[in-house]
Amino acid sequence: MPGVCDTLKTFTVPSQIGVSYAWAITGVGNQIIGGQGTNSITAITKAAGTAIVTLSNAAGSIPSTSTAFTRALPPTPTAIIGSVTPCPNSFATYTLTNPTPSATQVPAVIYRWTIPANCTISSATSDSSTVTIDFGSAFNGGSVAAKGQSACNVIGAAKSITVAPPKPADIVSS
Repeated sequence: MPGVCDTLKTFTVPSQIGVSYAWAITGVGNQIIGGQGTNSITAITKAAGTAIVTLSNAAGSIPSTSTAFTRALPPTPTAIIGSVTPCPNSFATYTLTNPTPSATQVPAVIYRWTIPANCTISSATSDSSTVTIDFGSAFNGGSVAAKGQSACNVIGAAKSITVAPPKPADIVSS
């Protein structure tokens, strides 16, 4: 029986009379649980991989065919809301705007952040969709990025914004 982080997948090729089917599946932890020897298998998938079928008849083997499959990922955050010009020795709060997962995605349960050098995350919500960053005295710019992580530790693509201290106004002489 599949676990909470496993996915049941079915792989099928057209049925042919007088043909036998030998299936294989790649990927760590992936396994065929039914249908071996038929034109359709059911597999438990734990990771990305490839389903491969080799057909044979009285004349011998027919060239094999394969299809790659991926693991469902959390959606990429839509936006990061927060200051793009934080000052050194200041705090700024950043919040993610998140899309609803599509049918081929899994929801994110926590978010992983990457922040500029000389900065620390001083506080975060329980799912880390909002963080407060302490921009230290040596902060001089960089990126703030976040990506979703599913309950099965699958990590999606990151959304990032560039942040830099404000520039002083131009000096004018009179």
